[in-house]
Parts: sequence; C-alpha cells; structure tokens
Amino acid sequence: MTLTTLRSLILVTGAVLISACAPAGKPLPANPSQGWADGFNSGDAKAIAALYTEDAILLPPGAPLVRGKAAIEAQLAKEAGGGFKIEIVSLESPSQGDTGYNLGTFTVKDANGAVVDTGKYIEIWKRENGEWKIYADIYNSDVPPPAAAPAAEEMPGASPQPQ
Repeated sequence: MTLTTLRSLILVTGAVLISACAPAGKPLPANPSQGWADGFNSGDAKAIAALYTEDAILLPPGAPLVRGKAAIEAQLAKEAGGGFKIEIVSLESPSQGDTGYNLGTFTVKDANGAVVDTGKYIEIWKRENGEWKIYADIYNSDVPPPAAAPAAEEMPGASPQPQ
C-alpha cells in the first residue's frame, strides 16, 4: 500500500466517523415559540400544551413548579387570552442532536395595545418521534413585584394591638 493510498484511506475513514457523530435531524426552527404565542393570543391553552412533552416542567413566575402536559394546560388556561396579546422574540435557539434551547424576550399588550409587561424566557426543547417539543420552560417579568405592605408593628406610630 502506497503512502498516498494510506492517507486517502485515513481521510475517508475520518470523514465517515465525523459524519456519524454529526447531529441527526432538523435543527430548531428560527422562532420555535411562535406557536406558543399564537395559542396564547387565541386563548387556546390546549394548543399551547400540545407543544410540550408529556413529562414537561413549567416554572411560572410567582407560582409553584407545574409538571406534566395536563397540569401545564390547566396553568396556561389561567394565563392565555383574556384580551391580552403576547409578542415573542427568539434571541437564539441552537440545538445539538435531539436537544436544544430557545432563549428570548416577550412583550404583553392589553386590548388597547398598551404594553403591560415585558420579560424573558428560556425553554429546553427535546425531539420526540422526530418532532420538537418543550421539555422545560421558565419565564419571568422585567417588572418588579409590588412592594409588600409593612406589618402593623413596622408602621411608624403604630401601637401594638391589644390581645
């Protein structure tokens, strides 16, 4: 075997091995959460929940963790629609193999088009049966929560309550 043949054989073997390690399937779409926004804007919690895996986890702001597609649908039914519209902007959505993430921002407007909230989100996506689904989803507002009212004992000039 000549040196040139050996080099060619090594190059071909390397190319085959590299292609075998490359991620399979299609990457996440450019704005993978647009379907989420469409479902929210139409008040369709069932359509939003269809985007999640059966064992998905939702981490909504100011509420406990929600686990499973059915529970996520119930939670999102409380949030979707109601005259509010959401705009989602995906900032990046890389994937490797059957896992990816989507990082972005959102703006919520009321029925008159006034901005009532802005925030950010990150989702972990998994490919199941060739289809991308959300496995974990966390989002939160840029608006700080309202200040808690001070307890009576903390108010200036307040006297203790008789027992």
